[in-house]
Amino acid sequence: MFERYVWFLGSTFRTRLEMVLNHLGTRFGISDKRGTLVVLKLTHEDLAEMIGSCRPMVSKLIGDMIKKGLLARGEKRQFILRPKEGTSTTPAFHDVPARPSDGSSRQITQPNNR
Repeated sequence: MFERYVWFLGSTFRTRLEMVLNHLGTRFGISDKRGTLVVLKLTHEDLAEMIGSCRPMVSKLIGDMIKKGLLARGEKRQFILRPKEGTSTTPAFHDVPARPSDGSSRQITQPNNR
């Protein structure tokens, strides 16, 4: 779990926002002909808190995502996640591997301070 949080915090705000929206779409989304409707009413300030950013940055990122066709605005401040062609380049938060991808079972140990 720690590795997931470190990976999340090391990501760009755009990647974080995509991950959060994908996660919300998975948990609270409803399939629609336009995409996945996120039924939660979220403000830009709410999303900024979720990704550790400021509201103006979230507004800019959402504007960029709308221009690129990744996101649309629905009625009553709801977001519509547009289906992407092919596979997503941004993994959802729960898709980030908790263990190393090389198959090893390394564990983080505390150094011995003697």
